[in-house]
Amino acid sequence: MMDFKGRIAELDHLLRQCLWADFRIESYIDSTLTLGITVTLSQTSDIIVRFEDPFFVSLPYSWTSDTSKQVAGILEGALAKEVNPRFRVEMGTTLFFFHPEDYDDGFLCLIGASSFSWAKRDQ
Repeated sequence: MMDFKGRIAELDHLLRQCLWADFRIESYIDSTLTLGITVTLSQTSDIIVRFEDPFFVSLPYSWTSDTSKQVAGILEGALAKEVNPRFRVEMGTTLFFFHPEDYDDGFLCLIGASSFSWAKRDQ
C-alpha cells in the first residue's frame, strides 16, 4: 500500500479545511483515471487526483462531499472484505473511497487502483 494511507490522509485533511469539495471525472486515458476537485469559485479544478491502472470504479460522474466529515480514505476491515469478492478485487489493488453527500447512508464512491497521487493545480 506504499504510503497511500499517508497521502490520502493528507488529501482528506486539506479538503476538510475547505468550505466544500466538488468532484468530477476529468478523464480516463492510457490507464489513468483523473478526478478534478474544485474547492473555490474557479471554473477549473483546484486539485487533481490520479489513479493508475484502475481495476474498478463505482461512482457517479460528479458529486459534492461534506467537508465537515471525512471525505477520502482507504477502505479496510469488514467493508473491504465485503467489497473484495463482490468486485473480484485483485491482489495489489488498493480500495480508495470518497464520501459523497446527498446519497443514502453507506454509499461510497469507490476506486480500486494500483496507485494514486494528487496535487494542487498550481503545482
